Amino acid sequence: MPDNLFKQLQDLENEGRVKPPVHLWNPEHVYDFDLRIDKHGRWFHEGSEIKRIKLVKLFANVLKKEGENYYLVTPVEKAKIQVEDVPFLIVEMEKNDQGFIFRTNLDEFILLSQEHPIQLRKSELGELPYINVRNNLWARFNRNVYYQAVELAEEKEGSLFLKTEQQVFCIGII
Repeated sequence: MPDNLFKQLQDLENEGRVKPPVHLWNPEHVYDFDLRIDKHGRWFHEGSEIKRIKLVKLFANVLKKEGENYYLVTPVEKAKIQVEDVPFLIVEMEKNDQGFIFRTNLDEFILLSQEHPIQLRKSELGELPYINVRNNLWARFNRNVYYQAVELAEEKEGSLFLKTEQQVFCIGII
């Protein structure tokens, strides 16, 4: 990893920003970076899995999707990375007074809403629910969460739905 990119990421973290405004950053300096997120949500650099979760979370904070490509972005440079499916997995869900709350594999919490909708997408495992985490970055439900969602879902006309006070989200077709 270029030292400059790592230093910029550390500086952003030290500034205490929860989520940097990557949607506002459009640097001209673009290059390929040997970083890959596999379909299980694991992050690899130069073929070796990154085991330091703090580093993975740091990278995830500056992740941006443009078209079909993913990038790690700072205000001055953009590094293209490879993502096999989506960058995040939903590993836990809860229903409470607020509605349905989901947790990603990187400990981001998402409240099911119009801003964070569920979308059915085809995958190698069939049609599965995905949820928008932020800025067109999506997470796929892992198997356990999917089964939990099915248990909480309402069935109507051959489809399964999670309902909030304002909206209905399809999670599967029977």
